[in-house]
Amino acid sequence: TAIVFRELERLGIVTLRCGIGIIHETKQVDVWTATSSADENDVRIIGRLDMTIHPLQEGVFQAWKEQQPFYSYELVGKDKQKYYEAIERAPDYPKPEHEQDKSSSRQFANAFIFPEGALFAFTQDPLTEETSQILRRFASVFALTYRRFLDLQKAEAQAHEAQIEAAQAREAQIEAALERVRACTMAMHQSEELQEVIRVVFEQLESLNLDIDASNINVHLKDSKDHYMWTAATSQRYDRRVHLPYFNHPFFTRYETALHNGEALLTDTMTFEEKNSFFVHFYTHAEFTVPKKRKAYIAAAKGIARSTVLSKDTSLTIWNYKVVPYTPDENGIIKRFAQVFEQTYTRFLDLQKAEAQAREAQIEAALERVRAKAMAMHSSEDLATTVSVVFQELRTLHISPMRCGVGLIDGETQVVELLTTSATKEDHALELVGTVKLKGHYVLESVFEYWKVQKEYHPVLKGNSLKKYYELVRPHIDIPDWQSINIQYGYFFYFPEGALYTWAEKEFVEEELRIFRKFTSVLGLTYRRYLDLKEAETRAREAEQQASVDRVRAEIASMRTAGRPATHHPAHLA
Repeated sequence: TAIVFRELERLGIVTLRCGIGIIHETKQVDVWTATSSADENDVRIIGRLDMTIHPLQEGVFQAWKEQQPFYSYELVGKDKQKYYEAIERAPDYPKPEHEQDKSSSRQFANAFIFPEGALFAFTQDPLTEETSQILRRFASVFALTYRRFLDLQKAEAQAHEAQIEAAQAREAQIEAALERVRACTMAMHQSEELQEVIRVVFEQLESLNLDIDASNINVHLKDSKDHYMWTAATSQRYDRRVHLPYFNHPFFTRYETALHNGEALLTDTMTFEEKNSFFVHFYTHAEFTVPKKRKAYIAAAKGIARSTVLSKDTSLTIWNYKVVPYTPDENGIIKRFAQVFEQTYTRFLDLQKAEAQAREAQIEAALERVRAKAMAMHSSEDLATTVSVVFQELRTLHISPMRCGVGLIDGETQVVELLTTSATKEDHALELVGTVKLKGHYVLESVFEYWKVQKEYHPVLKGNSLKKYYELVRPHIDIPDWQSINIQYGYFFYFPEGALYTWAEKEFVEEELRIFRKFTSVLGLTYRRYLDLKEAETRAREAEQQASVDRVRAEIASMRTAGRPATHHPAHLA
């Protein structure tokens, strides 16, 4: 509208104001007006008028309805005053002071009609034929312009509608993906199934077209900077939790800083060198085998782009090796997945608590069976059977040592009496008995020294040390298949009379060590029962021997002659 005003001025057509009116069947008109203020700057007025407020407006509306090409109206005297008073009262139309030219006694309102409305011009004098023709041409051009405007408006509306539909479809897709994670969460019956949840999270993020090479869930531990995480990745299957020890590296330090500062989102990238140094550490501590092809792919990658959403108890991380940071929309999606997983973690803790209670009950039941076996011992020979029960109960608890046993240690002779149960190749229990001098090998000597101070001992045997150990032990207790395992982990748990010991082909975790300590406590009581039985057996033998001696003495004392027993004396035959 301002351009029209200026172009008309350049053509020597002077108007008080001019503009465009888009007319509606409701007798409402949307008005765009251009005029000049005192400082000659264009002033644009946009508003809406009721076309029933004055005969001028009514006439324009009627001409538009009939599509008359031109309509003119003369404003003069009181009629002019009434017109501007009506405009001033209009609620949806601005009223700048220069709208009304008070210096002129009359004005001519000229409207050039086009299908959607009219181009109007207010002048002090009637229009010449030439001026009218020019304005008609402007109206024609503006009609085309307005149709273009409507087309653009329609296209924008359609595009906006398409965007809304696309956004709604995307939202439905995201919500469906989140629902699959929720369903997987609710289907959890064991805490170890958390690994399946992160696999579903990874798959659903992929289905939402996020470029990810790996994702993981990390649980915050208050007393450790180590990462305990469940991971899912392209071309790599993880079947359990990964324990990754902390070391000074951006992967850890940036995470710790964000956690300490209470940040909700950490986004960062790692260089080629930072990425490779991290994975050297990762492979060193991984408890699983990473395929060579996967290692080669990671080694050749440019670096890492990572987004981590930090929640109260957990964090959800995704990354890619193209070093392409995730967009705000993608980070928003990750945040929503993290919120769902925070709920998952609550269920995980509930399951973990229930499993711990069930596990504790299972352990107590196993201990009770060992106690019952110990209390049922009637002779010291029953001890080997009790040790065998310990071995069986440990296996019931899914602890599978190569062998375990009990040793009764003599502090004076430094000799240990061993009762051992060992697994054969056919996975049968084999009972072994023998005595070993606790000298000649650092493990044997350490076993004795640790027993004296009643402190646990965890030796590791491999290579020549392993070979020498068995060369010393096997002549006294025939341990089968000891050479089949190149490294062996020993655990000695002490009680005053000796030790519960076990050898395994892999290190025990703290939970397994806790169970062994409980069994040690029970076996300490068992050994005291064993010693009580041995003492009772000794006393019984001594009593029996004494009784035999006493019977012989009595028999001797009853003799009357040297030739025959008293029971055959002639006096008894009378």
